[in-house]
Amino acid sequence: MTKTVIAACGSVVLLLSSASAAVPLNKPVTLAGVRTVCTGIGYRQENNPRWDKYPVRIEFTDAKGAYTAGAHVAVLQPGGNRLVQFTCPGSWALLSLQPGAYTVTARIGHGPGSLQTAAFTAPESGRKSVILRFTSAAAQ
Repeated sequence: MTKTVIAACGSVVLLLSSASAAVPLNKPVTLAGVRTVCTGIGYRQENNPRWDKYPVRIEFTDAKGAYTAGAHVAVLQPGGNRLVQFTCPGSWALLSLQPGAYTVTARIGHGPGSLQTAAFTAPESGRKSVILRFTSAAAQ
């Protein structure tokens, strides 16, 4: 498993609407053709064999690395085309993406440190974990 940790979003500007689809906790759904599930922390969820088939795991943490939840998430294809957008009530978003390059942008709260972005490659096998670290007060 490979991990990418992102602490700042740089100059990326992407407005994430709170009107995006709300994904229910621990229930897989298909959004724009992408199988998606939002889940949380804890032994039962972290070791749930149902989640093994998802090749991408986006994790939401606060500045200290503790899990946080409630992110508004957008996954973009190369060129900036939005593939899927949703609100995740859990600390992780699991995605069944085709192998290739993507960008994820997520927001928790408002103000400095509330928007995080990471580029990543969905693997052909195994899992890619992307950790988005939010420094905003809303994520604490």
